[in-house]
Amino acid sequence: MALVFISYASEDDRRLGDTESRGWVTVFDEALKLELDGNLKLWRDKRDLGLPGAIGENLSAEIRNADYLLPILSSYYGLKQYTVYELAQFFKNVGAKQLEPTDYIIPVMPRPIPDEQMLPYLSGLRWIAFFEKDADDKVVPYFDGFGRDISPKYFSAIREVASLIGKRMKAAQPQRPARAAVYLGHPSFDQIDNHWSVSSELVAQNCKVVPVATWPVGEAAARSHLQNALVESQFSVHLLGANTGKEPRSGLGGLSILELDMAGERQKQDKNFRRLIWIPPGLVPKDADQQKLIQSLDNGSRLTDRDELVRGGIESFKEIIGDELLHAAAVPRPQTQ
Repeated sequence: MALVFISYASEDDRRLGDTESRGWVTVFDEALKLELDGNLKLWRDKRDLGLPGAIGENLSAEIRNADYLLPILSSYYGLKQYTVYELAQFFKNVGAKQLEPTDYIIPVMPRPIPDEQMLPYLSGLRWIAFFEKDADDKVVPYFDGFGRDISPKYFSAIREVASLIGKRMKAAQPQRPARAAVYLGHPSFDQIDNHWSVSSELVAQNCKVVPVATWPVGEAAARSHLQNALVESQFSVHLLGANTGKEPRSGLGGLSILELDMAGERQKQDKNFRRLIWIPPGLVPKDADQQKLIQSLDNGSRLTDRDELVRGGIESFKEIIGDELLHAAAVPRPQTQ
């Protein structure tokens, strides 16, 4: 039975002077248990640790045995020694099994947090939001903890967590050889949902999506990581957003420009390599560099005859990706170095 470990800061499940109300993590724990497959065990310290005094030893044992990690992200999470320990230990133990730890981590976000509070370990991972923004750009949580007012969207998000765990479990099983390797550019914050939609579609089509997380620390190592991923790929996909994008763990910034240029260099080495570039309808760039990039694509100065630039809906762009997969199947795979 696979073990799913809930990692959280205690402040996110309690309120000063209140010993009776059910906090955010308690409600999440109870709701998710009802949705999980019977082959999964949900583990949480408050329920499962047992006798006081054995907490440190038992906690270490459970995090070593954990198959999946659900970090409840908040402004407290990165400040607590025990949550940082749980995260680091999970990376260590899963990595020792020669697995990619980020495939087994699903961050949960009750409310948005500033980019600088996102731990480097979790940079670029898909997180499940338990909030939305209204017409005035005000954050509206699906559930604020310590009360009975829960939006129906809360339970949809719970089911999304359970579904993603199930998909990750299925993906971890032995698979047939990948149909193709596809380079999917790092998303800016406003394109995370579309990025994961495209990524999920590629995985469903039995493709290997690169570059794999987690990126190495340091700009030089990260550039090498991206170059190796491009060598492995048969084509690249770039979803452009309002900003050029940044990957905090490596320190690389201006990613939409950097990755397009690196993919352009890849084209010079392989006559079959193509770049598929998507600009969403009504996009308004929020920095000067991204604005210049969009202009250079629109006027064609940054494009080659093997590029495909699409301005339109994401679903129509997915169809173009599907066509490219058919084309890629008819040409030899590039050799990795």
